[in-house]
Amino acid sequence: MWLLLKILYSPSHAGKYEALRLYLHQRKTDKIGGIRSNIFGADWFMTNIKSGMGINIFRDEVAYGNLYYTNIAINYNYRIQLSKKWFFKPGMNYNLSYNTINYNNLIFSDQYEDYFIGGEIAEASKSADVLTVA
Repeated sequence: MWLLLKILYSPSHAGKYEALRLYLHQRKTDKIGGIRSNIFGADWFMTNIKSGMGINIFRDEVAYGNLYYTNIAINYNYRIQLSKKWFFKPGMNYNLSYNTINYNNLIFSDQYEDYFIGGEIAEASKSADVLTVA
């Protein structure tokens, strides 16, 4: 689950390991209007300057392509050794977010011509082929 990627919420998790870490995650569901999420990221720890760096790219598509959310984050932290077992890693990140709405696929109530008869709103009966005037 993408919510478990701690680096998305805390820049202190960048460079958790002393090697390059790459991750790619995809989530797709048809429930709740269709959600598709893609996450790509990389982080690493630089021992010579006691710092961790990371980058995340997050793309979320909701309502079958009508709403998009894109986030690009750069993470940085510095490791302060308090004792042999304890350390402190304050971190910061820079985010660039972008939201878009596909206005071409939006449907408003006046676009439902089949459900309007003589200026009155028609209710769809249990049979999909028959409309009754309310």
